[in-house]
Amino acid sequence: MELTAIVTKLANYAKRIGGQYVLLGSILSKFVTFFGSAVVIRLLSKTEYGVLGYAENIYSYFYILAGLGLVNSVLRFVVLQKDAATKYSVYRLCLRRGTIYNLIIVVVACCFCWLYPIPGEYESYIQLCMLMCLAIFPQYLIDCCFFCIRSLF
Repeated sequence: MELTAIVTKLANYAKRIGGQYVLLGSILSKFVTFFGSAVVIRLLSKTEYGVLGYAENIYSYFYILAGLGLVNSVLRFVVLQKDAATKYSVYRLCLRRGTIYNLIIVVVACCFCWLYPIPGEYESYIQLCMLMCLAIFPQYLIDCCFFCIRSLF
């Protein structure tokens, strides 16, 4: 089978599937994340990488609570709605409520970072942990947008 025939079949298949851009974007995002971590390991010293890992773990623990599951409800309920106005209102509701919940989660996370007894070698990096917890807002916004796009396809 020729290369052009394979490409044509894949293009026809992609047209029938729909949402291939979301799938391709997810794959590329994971690819960049994987190779980006290899670059970060090469650039940082052992101590700096340990601090980064510590801060990312704290961020991950709090990001589990981000939006209190409203991102998944975007995926579920936008698909169920018939008209575009209702779909948009579901998306906006999840975005607004999730932002309010995330504000509370960020305040709790910052208080946790400030009050939790951090081991001595990481004590000077409390501000880094707090800054990383502020990343909950844009990450929730990105996830909410991706889930909405995914549900529309």
